[in-house]
Amino acid sequence: MKTISWNCRWLGNLNAVRTLQRLTTTEDPEIVFLMETRRKASEIRRTGTNMGYRNILAVDCRGEGKARGGGLAMFWKEDTNLEIISYSLNHILEKLVDVENNTTFITGFYGFPEEQNKKRSWDLLIQLKAEVNGHWICFGDLNAITSNSKKKRRGGVDKTVEQLDSFIQCLNQCGLVDLGYLGQSYTWCNGRQDEANIQERLDKGVATQSLIDEWPTTTVRHMHRHESDHSPLLIHVSRQQHEDNRKKKRVFRFKEHLTRDHNMAYHLKDAWTQGGEGFECKLERVKETITAIGTEYGSIKKRIADT
Repeated sequence: MKTISWNCRWLGNLNAVRTLQRLTTTEDPEIVFLMETRRKASEIRRTGTNMGYRNILAVDCRGEGKARGGGLAMFWKEDTNLEIISYSLNHILEKLVDVENNTTFITGFYGFPEEQNKKRSWDLLIQLKAEVNGHWICFGDLNAITSNSKKKRRGGVDKTVEQLDSFIQCLNQCGLVDLGYLGQSYTWCNGRQDEANIQERLDKGVATQSLIDEWPTTTVRHMHRHESDHSPLLIHVSRQQHEDNRKKKRVFRFKEHLTRDHNMAYHLKDAWTQGGEGFECKLERVKETITAIGTEYGSIKKRIADT
């Protein structure tokens, strides 16, 4: 089972919608979890429907106009047997029953960003544990780190021991284990340069040991940032070594027909300038952008040929 989790930072942005469409076209996830959509439920349902999803749960954002904030959404495929358990401004909890009749509880979680509200996040997570009876995986922008070593910075202030411990104690109380990650080390960047640049791994996947034992090759991949200061997560719950780990490296080629995309220059500039990372990471992000656009073009071409 594949899931994409992304703090998109406003899905009213057409380029953010296009980025999401490319991600879903390329990765074909069964589940998509979105945070900070800053959209009303009716608007999110239209977006999800246009992307081909028929099962959509949307939580309204707060406020109106430029004062909008928050907003959650979860899309899932028709053949994915999900049952909604509960939801709020900060979470969506669902129960999945697979073809082998295995039950897994899935939580998309958005932690409060303000330090004074962190306890509310951890109290909510502990409360959700009481609703879970079986394997459990939780993912999203938890807005927390477990160590100052999980942070890249030249400026800013370290978290105190108390701040770090409160999150660690919550995970322990819930029986949740960090699933680790593949890809770049950090999922959030403040977008500033030089001494002011700060990057942290705020987005993550955690799960119970029973889930890890049942699906031992489960992975969380940090994808490159586009149209948001957060990287999307690609979570693959699996028992077997899947394609993401075993596929051979392909030769990268830029196809001339992609220059017909009038937005290509914009997308490449955006991929290059995001974040404060080094040359190799910027180049990899540009390659990923070109590959995603190429995949989308190929899909469109196939659909035309099939009509």
